[in-house]
Amino acid sequence: MMPLRCLQMGVFADRPGAGNALGAVLDGELFEPSRMQAFAAWTNLSETIFLLPPTVADADYRVRIFTPCQQLPFAGHPSVGAAWAAIEAGYVGGANSAATAGSGSTWMRKGTCGLAATCSRSSG
Repeated sequence: MMPLRCLQMGVFADRPGAGNALGAVLDGELFEPSRMQAFAAWTNLSETIFLLPPTVADADYRVRIFTPCQQLPFAGHPSVGAAWAAIEAGYVGGANSAATAGSGSTWMRKGTCGLAATCSRSSG
């Protein structure tokens, strides 16, 4: 059995156990969508993210977001948590990250006070 790299974090928190709870699977490519949904249900957190290789040239990674019941095209604290996890895990070179989720893109910059985000959605 291959080890699974995953995290549980508190987004928008200044200490452990605070903030918005989020599960993060760093090796999301090991999961089919049905297994992602089952894993998210098992964690029983409001959202669980799966980091995946990018599918567009300008992105550093792709993220899929699941609640215990369904996949979401986009959500705020999971996107911020995904950027933090990707930067800290070394998936992103430097302090900037670009990701795709659903039909949109998120760009993050890691600064001394945390992460700053810019989001865009496609019109389709």
